[in-house]
Amino acid sequence: MQTAIGNSSEIKSFKKKLLDKYTLEAVFSLPNEMFYPGASAVACCMVFDLSQRHEKANRDTFFGYYKDDNFIKRKGLGRIEKEDELGNSLWEQTKKN
Repeated sequence: MQTAIGNSSEIKSFKKKLLDKYTLEAVFSLPNEMFYPGASAVACCMVFDLSQRHEKANRDTFFGYYKDDNFIKRKGLGRIEKEDELGNSLWEQTKKN
């Protein structure tokens, strides 16, 4: 989740402004090659509740680690779903869990 942490003064100021107005509900890690073949970036998804301020310092926030999303890289195709030996989508199994 280093992507969301950031320590530069601009990022700290931006985070403070966000939390003064909104509530951070969840942070999800994204696969390292999420934007393959277009870009190489470490990314995360942050979910905010825009209806209320993040008032409590010890508020529960969900952190999810989703680096392995059962997709693989294929030259010329980008990221595609992994399949089991019967051709069934492993992503469907991931969603069910």
